[in-house]
Amino acid sequence: MLSARILVARFLDKVAHRPTLGDVTLARYRQGEAAMMYFIDASRNHSKFYEMAVVPDDVHPGMFMLKKRWGALTDSGTGRVDAKDEGSLTYEAAIRGLAAHAKAKLSKGYQDAFKTRPVGQYPVGLQRDVGFGWGTQGATVCVPQLRQLQQDIDAALVAGDLGDLDVLQIRLEEAERIVNSLERSSMAAEIAKHLRGPLRSVSTADRFFTEKNDVTRQLKTLSNYIRRQVAECNV
Repeated sequence: MLSARILVARFLDKVAHRPTLGDVTLARYRQGEAAMMYFIDASRNHSKFYEMAVVPDDVHPGMFMLKKRWGALTDSGTGRVDAKDEGSLTYEAAIRGLAAHAKAKLSKGYQDAFKTRPVGQYPVGLQRDVGFGWGTQGATVCVPQLRQLQQDIDAALVAGDLGDLDVLQIRLEEAERIVNSLERSSMAAEIAKHLRGPLRSVSTADRFFTEKNDVTRQLKTLSNYIRRQVAECNV
């Protein structure tokens, strides 16, 4: 018999960026065992996500479970995630259920997070008013910081092209300050990772000019990453 349970879960990591379900991976997605989708409509101020994964059912050995998670696409740090787990399924039934739900969501305008860049990550959600739609979003603080960060990175690129090491270092240090002010998230960790190399390279003039091409490449990658993250925001 099909068993189902509905629950409301609290989570400690960000809803935006990485999936909330650890079972949602690129490898599982390629096997048809996972889905990761999001929907952003700035005109209606909607931003939400929907995830699914097929995993073994620990309660019923030899059977499988279809996990579903959905909620507001946000960067506020904590929030509500709605969940439904359908257990006691054959593997084939679980796969068919996942495929059917994914097809229905995509037909309603959801985007496949494994077919958009950054691959397997959500963009930042939209600004929301308290009590409206899916709830309050934290992008109001996050997005302006990201846009200022991108300006600093772009200015650092110009300074690097001109060989102005002093301005380059100032801009990178300002970028580092902004990254450190962001709340802990997979996005902040990703930005910090890309910023680490350029910061090391500007420690001395000799090192910078030796590694100039690498610095330019890393900063362009970082600028593009931030631009994609905030492309659909209305903040």
